[in-house]
Amino acid sequence: WLKFFGCRLATPLPPQRDPATSAMVMGWQGWTVLSLLVLVLVLLFLEKGAPDQLMLCALVVVWISGIITQQQALSGFANQGLITIGALFIVCQAVDKSRVLDRLALRILGKNTSKRGGMFRLCMVTYLLSAVFNNTPLVVLLMPIVRDWCRKRGMAPSMFL
Repeated sequence: WLKFFGCRLATPLPPQRDPATSAMVMGWQGWTVLSLLVLVLVLLFLEKGAPDQLMLCALVVVWISGIITQQQALSGFANQGLITIGALFIVCQAVDKSRVLDRLALRILGKNTSKRGGMFRLCMVTYLLSAVFNNTPLVVLLMPIVRDWCRKRGMAPSMFL
């Protein structure tokens, strides 16, 4: 399982074979990761905790048990895509706090707009902004604006989101 996710054991162990059948046998590391994976999936399904906290706890358990090294545990946080998305969330938060986009989006969406006209205008705003922002932070930024705009006009926000 660890090889599937691109991890190596902190202390590589030789493959184990069952003497009777000469089949490969999974060691304690594999069983630990497999049981931890099942536990985390069940907890996520039952919504017993925040996903980020559950995943971080699973990472810490695998690291502390010696299945992966500290370098391997922290290497996922060095992913350039993750850092870029995080930085874009910071930029989006600054734009959101300035309320510039709120005023601009409300002006573009208009006060007396039909559902079809509102959808067209929202698509145009999204097309223009997606040239500058990543889609994930853009959705986070526009969601409250569109929700408030729809509620003021008595429209269902789910039609636009």
